[in-house]
Amino acid sequence: MSFLLDYLKDHSKDSLFFESDLSFLPSEELLKDSKKVVSRIIEGIYHQENIMIYGHDDADGITSTYILDSYLRIIGSKKHQCYIPNRMIENHGVSQNLIDACLEQKTDLLIIVDNGITSVEGINKLNSFGIIVIIIDHHIVPVIHPEAYAIVNPKQSDCEYPDKMLAGVGLVWLIIRFLSREMKISLPRSLQFWVAVGSIADRVPLTGINRLIVRNLLINWDNCINDNVIRLFLSKFKPVKTLADKIDFIQWLVKYFYTGREEKGQHKCFSLLKKPDQFEQIFHSINQSIIESNRSYDKSVEELYTKIIQPIDQYLSGSDIDLNSGIIVCNNDFGMISLIVVNTDKNCDYSQIGRLTSILCRYYNLPVMYLCEKSEGNLACEARGTEWFNWLDCFNFCSKNLLQFGGHAKAAGFVMKFENFDLLVKDYQIYFLKYSNKQPEILQYKSQLEISFKTGIFKEFEEFYEMMMPFGEQNHSPIMSLKDYQINEDDIYYFEQVKRLSVEDIIFEKKHREFMNLFDKKNKPCLDLVAQLNDKGKIQVIDYKFKGQVC
Repeated sequence: MSFLLDYLKDHSKDSLFFESDLSFLPSEELLKDSKKVVSRIIEGIYHQENIMIYGHDDADGITSTYILDSYLRIIGSKKHQCYIPNRMIENHGVSQNLIDACLEQKTDLLIIVDNGITSVEGINKLNSFGIIVIIIDHHIVPVIHPEAYAIVNPKQSDCEYPDKMLAGVGLVWLIIRFLSREMKISLPRSLQFWVAVGSIADRVPLTGINRLIVRNLLINWDNCINDNVIRLFLSKFKPVKTLADKIDFIQWLVKYFYTGREEKGQHKCFSLLKKPDQFEQIFHSINQSIIESNRSYDKSVEELYTKIIQPIDQYLSGSDIDLNSGIIVCNNDFGMISLIVVNTDKNCDYSQIGRLTSILCRYYNLPVMYLCEKSEGNLACEARGTEWFNWLDCFNFCSKNLLQFGGHAKAAGFVMKFENFDLLVKDYQIYFLKYSNKQPEILQYKSQLEISFKTGIFKEFEEFYEMMMPFGEQNHSPIMSLKDYQINEDDIYYFEQVKRLSVEDIIFEKKHREFMNLFDKKNKPCLDLVAQLNDKGKIQVIDYKFKGQVC
């Protein structure tokens, strides 16, 4: 694979990139407050205190809650509860509902996972009731942070842990590993499976320790899936035989974590993990919800395409059209663009706006804000960004107009009063004009590898895939220019097969669909391809250029 050596050299800067042995993990004691947290949990179990685990209603938050709940039971906790908030009716972080639940359960020790680092007011209230609060969070630490008993977050300025970009579930798992050593009670390998699920779902960089954890799982798969719940999920999936099948299974699983929000700290997916004896019933219920959600999503994508994408495409191409009042295009002196979309439909499905925002961001390679009404007088926003834009910095700048915000640099959100919208747009334009200073590539694909076609090249791609997986944030599959490829029917196996035609496919897979139709032609043309390996190890064509009938 000589043509790939230069690309692989780029990853040599990551000392763990080609490692898969957990012995390479740094000591958990480097995490600030980790000793304090482990000691306090042991004390709580020894005294049979009432412990509450408070998570978050996404895959990272639910898996964080689940693995901590599972291990506390293993080491003898008999009096702990779990609470998964519902973002549709509760604000991010410590809510009054959680405080009420803690008081009702007479909670002594509250462990907050995958959130809490911005909950200054809520934790002050909990402190006033004498509740000990531990925060295990991976989000950016604000200037003013909560007065908790202990905070485990590698992004703290005085934390010595070398990897700052772990998922919430990865942090919880490290604390459990530390706890396991102190208690001398072994850690089930199956918990690592859920660490991989939460990490992949949360789109943390799949480099460094995150990659090491996931790659170790993929290599030691059989040892890590020896668990009743995982096997129940596997029974609902196709046979898992290859590396691609394993990644496909994890990504299939992720969708179950985004459906099933309930009230009073309950979540159907968390119940699915906790109650294997009720698996069939709960699984069926979640599947029905997913079907309904997909119908809503397909309808939303169709509307996005006709009402948002098509008008913006015409506008960006220089057509003399007026964008509707729900689309705001921001420009700056560097020639960059950002989009603000406001859905004024009273029946807007708030649960879909994160996915819709991701489509716009992916399509235009631009920072995008998408807002809709969440409750009377309040707007909720999901924002997605690019490598050159930091939404949390932006929201800090605009914070006087927001009720609450949180998330990551490239994926964040907020809630605000509708009456402050014009002020938000004004501040955002000031921020965008002043702080965005890198030129993005809009609607262009830059090839990272220039390769001339030769016999056996696709087999080499398979070997490359095995070395590079798992692909993900900061470890994207390289975009390749494949020169002088003569279409051959025997090669069709290596290309991603065309699935159902949806509006989303029309947006992103137009060229690939056109290319796949060329296999049916009698005269097989010669082409230059721009392509990329997907998560399944199949080639996804981004663009192509005819060169004639013979290369």
